[in-house]
Amino acid sequence: MAREIRSVIIFLLMAAWTVAASADVTSFEELERHQGAVGSYKALVIGIDTYVDPGIERSSVAVKGATRVAEVLRTRAGFDVKLLVNAKANRAAVLRELRGLARGMGINDSVVIYFSGSSRVDKATRKAWWYPSDAATGDETTWIADSEIQVAVNSMRVRDVLILSDAALGDNMFGATHRLAKRRDGDYYVDLFNKRSRWAMISGNSLPVSQGAKMSVFAEGVVKALSDRKARCLTTMEMFSSMKKELRKAGGMPPRCRSLRNTGDQGGEFVFLLAGTSQPVAVKAPPAKAAPVPAVKLVPPKPKPQSVNGRLDVLANIRGAELTVNGRALGKTPVSGMTLKAGTHKITLTKQGYLAWNETVKIERGKESRVNATLTKEPPKKGKLFVSVKPASAAVKLDGSSFKSGTFVHAGTHRVKVVAPLFEPGEVKVVVSPGKDAWVEVFLTPLPAFSGDWGRFVYIKAGSFRMGSPVSETRRKENETPHAVTLSRGFFMLDREVTVAQWKAFVASSGYKSEAETSGGAYAMEDYSWTRSREYSWKNPGFAQKGEHPVTGITYADALAFIRWLNDHGAITYRLPTEAEWEYAARAGELTAFSTGACLGSGDANVDANASWGDCPAGEASSGTVASGSFKPNAWGLYDMHGNVGEWCRDWYGRYPRVSTRDPLGPSSGSNRVVRGGGWATYAYNARSANREATDPTRASAEVGMRLVVEVPQ
Repeated sequence: MAREIRSVIIFLLMAAWTVAASADVTSFEELERHQGAVGSYKALVIGIDTYVDPGIERSSVAVKGATRVAEVLRTRAGFDVKLLVNAKANRAAVLRELRGLARGMGINDSVVIYFSGSSRVDKATRKAWWYPSDAATGDETTWIADSEIQVAVNSMRVRDVLILSDAALGDNMFGATHRLAKRRDGDYYVDLFNKRSRWAMISGNSLPVSQGAKMSVFAEGVVKALSDRKARCLTTMEMFSSMKKELRKAGGMPPRCRSLRNTGDQGGEFVFLLAGTSQPVAVKAPPAKAAPVPAVKLVPPKPKPQSVNGRLDVLANIRGAELTVNGRALGKTPVSGMTLKAGTHKITLTKQGYLAWNETVKIERGKESRVNATLTKEPPKKGKLFVSVKPASAAVKLDGSSFKSGTFVHAGTHRVKVVAPLFEPGEVKVVVSPGKDAWVEVFLTPLPAFSGDWGRFVYIKAGSFRMGSPVSETRRKENETPHAVTLSRGFFMLDREVTVAQWKAFVASSGYKSEAETSGGAYAMEDYSWTRSREYSWKNPGFAQKGEHPVTGITYADALAFIRWLNDHGAITYRLPTEAEWEYAARAGELTAFSTGACLGSGDANVDANASWGDCPAGEASSGTVASGSFKPNAWGLYDMHGNVGEWCRDWYGRYPRVSTRDPLGPSSGSNRVVRGGGWATYAYNARSANREATDPTRASAEVGMRLVVEVPQ
């Protein structure tokens, strides 16, 4: 008798797979009998232990748990399950299956989406991403965002959707929860079933966590809840209540089970209808005054004579083709000994990449028939597109949407747009042919200049020049040995020296104290002599200054502290120029002593020009700095490369090589740093493009400041 009852229950569960018209069940008995309102149950189960990117942390139990969950959903709850594991669970495949659920399900159907793998959480934005098997570290376009999952759920017109995630989901996805009722009778299940539901249950961890078992704690809880052979119905909160204690013990973050926000949830819950029980669901008796719920008498169907059926074998030229008979999925090829009623049946075989195969077959009573199918490959409709970009960090869009190189795209003409900070955007058209690879290169050109929070930066193109001074140059020094230098990479240089106002902003934000303020003061000019005193610092350089004047009185370490603060508060990476970059930019293509020619006068720069030298006329002396940019810029748009203040370079001071060099960085160590350009108290000839000063990096002087450089991404 028990076997007969189980057979009837399984029969009733299978009958529920037919998509019915939208209708509510009116009683618990009707829910049990699957009368019309109960549609089909489908599940997409994903398990990933293996990732293409070795930098992604992974679990060793995700696939085992997903496989076991898929099995129990089929056997205990009558689900049609699609299982994707490891390489098959790539981003394109997961999104394709989600779209398939949206297109292929009816309004009375129910969907479960189970994910077990690695994920990422951004606590600041309350967002999260699932990592598909082809996810790449640092490339958000290769992940599956919770917003994409939410869109997929919104596109499903089914009755119920439940996401079981043995990974993270963003906090901003969750809405209200339900309190598990103490009294759960037939009306309780009917009420939850009749209300549309959109729920998610998560383990709270970024990847599956096990406790020495073959499955994760989350997967084990799902399997155990669905395997309860005493239950006929199981709600979402009943499942979660049976799991949450163990999940809290195992996880670093608390598990969660709530409705999904902004997805059309109507206050219901997913109700699993379980098969294989040997006794009816435990339903608590109604209150004393309520009429008793009539018992349901399950009568097994009478066995039909074997003679009304026939048998069918289905063979095909490829294995694994999906077989449907009269629109009902019945397995994959090859299929042997399938029992069908006598009569005419429509046979369909489908497989991705092949054209569908259809045939009508006649089944005779008591006889065996055979179908031999030949599936033809589907003509290619797509080709693979590879896009090579420079800089490597540039973002690529195909026809307005994010794109990853090496992805299949529809044949035809496409528009590829590439953008990156500090570069001119690039756009090309590319033609993709069916079944072929297409390649396109987009190398972006740096902007000629850009203006940011810290001033205007001019792009200095890569090139070669003669560094140092020729022996014919008046007042040259022995440490200016001429040699050929090649700078293979362009860079952006601040067109003015860093100002007092900019330094004040840094100090106000960080609370930084300069070395002059904390250890003995800076050097300032007193009676034509440099004197150190605690009263001197960047605040008081010994002369009147305003916010637009260049900052002085800072050591090499002070300059680096300013740059570190800038780099911690923005997307652009700043640094000091190398000595070679500084001289290349100062010359601006000129071979003379100055970018202005062979001489430098009081009208060209803020220097001490009161003494004549060589064939150059005398000018006037200066008593302090002037506002940055007070004189004409050089040919490349840079101000005050001669005079006003000397500028710290990143190099240690050392002898020049006597051979040509490429991208020199100076000695690896030393006792002095290089200062270039000369200051307001410097004689004009010491402000030459080639002039070098070896300076103690701890010396703070009222004649030395700094200028910024931004590297161009490669």
